[in-house]
Amino acid sequence: MRITQRLLALAVVLFVGLPMGVSVVGCGKKSTTTQYCNSGDSGPKVGDLASIQLSPSLTATGISLNYGQMGTTLSATGYDCKGSTVGLGSVTYGTSNMALADINPTTGQTCGGTWNRNSGSGIADYTTCSAPATTTQYKAFVTAVSNGVTSNAIAVYVHPVVTGVVFGQSSARSCSGSDITTYVDPDTTCCPVDSTTVATAAVYDQASCVSQNSTRQVPVRVYKNNSTTAANNITCMAGKVTLAATGSSGLVSFDQNGVATALLPGSTLVTATLSNSANAYNTGFFSVCPPASITLTPVGASGSTNLTVPLNNTQPFTATAVDTAGATLTGLTLTYQSTSPQTQPAASTGSVTPAFAGTAKITAVCQPPTCNPSPTAQLGYLGNGKPITSPGVSVTTTGRSTTAIYVASTNSQYIYPVDFQTQTTGNLVKLPYLPNSMVITQDGSTVYMGGTDPVSGGQGALMTYSTSSNTTSANTLIPGKVLAVSPDGTTLVVTDTVRQTVSLVVSGAVSTYTNGVGVRADWSPDSSTVYVTTTGNTILMHNSMVDWQTITLAGTDTTYNDVAVTPTAVGAYFGGSPNIEGRSYCSTTTVTTTTTPATASNVYAPIADSKASAAERVAATPDGLHILGASSTAGLTDLFLDAASFTTASACTTASTGVTFTSTLGKKAFAGIVPSAITGVKASTNSQVAFVTFTGTGNGLVPYYFPSTTSATAGTLNYLTLSTTNGTPTAPTAGVWATDNNTFYLTTAGDNAIHLITVTYPSSGNPTVTDSSQLLPALPALTGTGSATPNLIVQRPRKTLS
Repeated sequence: MRITQRLLALAVVLFVGLPMGVSVVGCGKKSTTTQYCNSGDSGPKVGDLASIQLSPSLTATGISLNYGQMGTTLSATGYDCKGSTVGLGSVTYGTSNMALADINPTTGQTCGGTWNRNSGSGIADYTTCSAPATTTQYKAFVTAVSNGVTSNAIAVYVHPVVTGVVFGQSSARSCSGSDITTYVDPDTTCCPVDSTTVATAAVYDQASCVSQNSTRQVPVRVYKNNSTTAANNITCMAGKVTLAATGSSGLVSFDQNGVATALLPGSTLVTATLSNSANAYNTGFFSVCPPASITLTPVGASGSTNLTVPLNNTQPFTATAVDTAGATLTGLTLTYQSTSPQTQPAASTGSVTPAFAGTAKITAVCQPPTCNPSPTAQLGYLGNGKPITSPGVSVTTTGRSTTAIYVASTNSQYIYPVDFQTQTTGNLVKLPYLPNSMVITQDGSTVYMGGTDPVSGGQGALMTYSTSSNTTSANTLIPGKVLAVSPDGTTLVVTDTVRQTVSLVVSGAVSTYTNGVGVRADWSPDSSTVYVTTTGNTILMHNSMVDWQTITLAGTDTTYNDVAVTPTAVGAYFGGSPNIEGRSYCSTTTVTTTTTPATASNVYAPIADSKASAAERVAATPDGLHILGASSTAGLTDLFLDAASFTTASACTTASTGVTFTSTLGKKAFAGIVPSAITGVKASTNSQVAFVTFTGTGNGLVPYYFPSTTSATAGTLNYLTLSTTNGTPTAPTAGVWATDNNTFYLTTAGDNAIHLITVTYPSSGNPTVTDSSQLLPALPALTGTGSATPNLIVQRPRKTLS
């Protein structure tokens, strides 16, 4: 008892003795410490309302309202002294001039004039906006208030109904005077939001280009009453005019005063929008200067245009671009392309990593629409919307590679695979239809064949053969003939001879088509452009910038038989009769300046070269020196190209009236053979040898040509006598090169065999050509007896050997 009394007394003493400012913390609870904005012990508290932000997106622009127009409903956000959001509670919106720019005090909706209040007859308040009674003023300010805190003020411009916006300055323009009412036909430079940025930029005239990172003022004038006279100019009453590019993004930026900064080459249309208006008025134009030249430089080998790069080694490049005003460009989205993406694929980062032995030419391209785009109506104007290509750098990878080949016949329903890596001949694979054409993707994974119904002879279906599984499939929705597959393997060119269409097929479906019956097609190395010859007097061209274009042939060239894209893809050569003609990727542009902005019309793929020599098939040597053609009547043709003219012709951005390819012509007649039709001119990727295949009477001979590096006439036409081990070959029907250029696989009629032609390259002089071995595919003939003549062949490279 005595101990309990003592403990109680001690507790009383401790309680009484504690300072009054000290609290006793109970079990499991902590005290809440008040935080003050000044980090002291008094004053405004953290968490209390300190500021109100009213519609921040309108702070710089303000609100532009026509007389009697209902405007934006404003929003208010509260912040404490630390910038954290806090609740506002009750908010009241107010205006500096209720007779000019009224505001609903509860919702914050603005009115270009006066809201209805106490209208009676069941009409709710703030539902009708009446035009202001006086028009001598044009600007008021609105704010929000809560708990004694007032927000930032937002300007409200109230003006007559805007009926038009005009880009550019008036010749009568004057910004002098003490009030905007004394200005003469003013533009937005007379009444900027922030005058500090306007005076530093020259005015843009919509008729010239601006170099990257340079600035220009884009003045705008706003009018009422459907008139553009000075008396109807309401620019300074209308408030903030916001400019925006409507075309490709990232070309140009605009600040709040309409000062434009050029960012990337290309042109775009420009719209002007008044704050609070859903209408974009008028259309202006802005051009950022395009590249005039691109130089591709190998890292570590500056100045070299011929490189030897080991297998699987990465060779990076740097690209230097200079615009048409002489300024160096940066940040371009260039496309890097290889003439042989199967062996020396070019990466989008600007490098090449050889996957197989072979030779390719690498170029850098500024290709619209990813680089230097333009609106369709202005394509070509000031050089925008046109491509430009660098001179090429040759890359050679030495060594040997094995090959897999796939052989078929238009008279057999089977395909014959041979893999020289494993030294095995695969079993014959039966196809759903009779093949009428054959192409293979660059990665060698898929063979595509057009199909013909083996019973009726009519169109069948698009056939697909997987090289990894040796399986086939058919797509009956895509009948016709396969003309080409894009280098990236994504897009097929298929012609339907019944419906008379040419289609681009992506993922088994038609993505786009046009009218015509295609004969042959060839893609640019970057898969952006395809050229198609047709049975009529037209050629077709398609790319992502201009979609399909149908070009009608003029003069006596009523038919083109074949097409070969030039090595640097600056155009294509077409084999026809009586001429071989080159056509440029630079369209011929005609500019009409009577409109603002100027408009342009284009003639696509204009003739850049024409030589009087017929050709049923044509091929371009990857070194860029030759266009080789062959005709059953005219023999072999060699167009020796002037490399300098092609470098000049690559600069479409500086050429508006077309370009010229310069070449000299050489001809060599065939001897000992009587072709009825040329089926191919097959040039090696090292540009040293080309074989000619044909139907007709070959007498066991195969023409092959050694192009000269100096002229069109110095090349030599030779003939290889084929082996008769498996019978007497009558004519070479088709052929394909191994990627290492050491073997040419040749199919022949007569013996219905595959001849492996070995090509050996000495340290100097011309190569030697030998028929080293033969294979018999024994394709079962659909009609007739015995085996069918193989006349379709493709290859894919296999593991590289030392």
